[in-house]
Amino acid sequence: MFVVGSFLAFHVHRVRPRLTGWSGTVVVTVVAAASVCLLTMGYWFENRGATTATAIPEVGVVLGAALLLWLALSSPAAAGLLDSRSVQWLGSRSFSLYLIHEPVIVTLAYAMGGKPPVTALVCIGVPLSLLAAEVLWRVVEQPAVRCARAAGMKVSELGRGTSRTPPLIETDLPK
Repeated sequence: MFVVGSFLAFHVHRVRPRLTGWSGTVVVTVVAAASVCLLTMGYWFENRGATTATAIPEVGVVLGAALLLWLALSSPAAAGLLDSRSVQWLGSRSFSLYLIHEPVIVTLAYAMGGKPPVTALVCIGVPLSLLAAEVLWRVVEQPAVRCARAAGMKVSELGRGTSRTPPLIETDLPK
């Protein structure tokens, strides 16, 4: 998946001109539906007890992700959706949401007796997961990213010899 995404990212200037004219509503709908189907293939195979052809769902997931990238590159409507504030917010918090949603949902399910109705779990769990992701993003992820960037800048400065602190000379050493 990363290879396909990296290829598209580095060669977007070559890929985008070939995709013009494909932004019709029917094509966008078909590609989006195909992407969702392909992205969920692993789930389908896993829940059907399939033990053979494990590469099929993996290839399907990669194709689904590639189709979504293609759709974002070729369709102004899809690009506009991806540029919306809510999708941008969700994207910036996606890692925190990935980390926190399962503990929130599982805890909520246990708190609701172990087998709550799915609608109740979704109606309560999704907003709680989004709230928890926001808190995790503000308290842990965002400060960690700032710290990592600062450390990276410092290492980069040291590697180039452009550190803001002057190097020690013999006269600066304690006697």
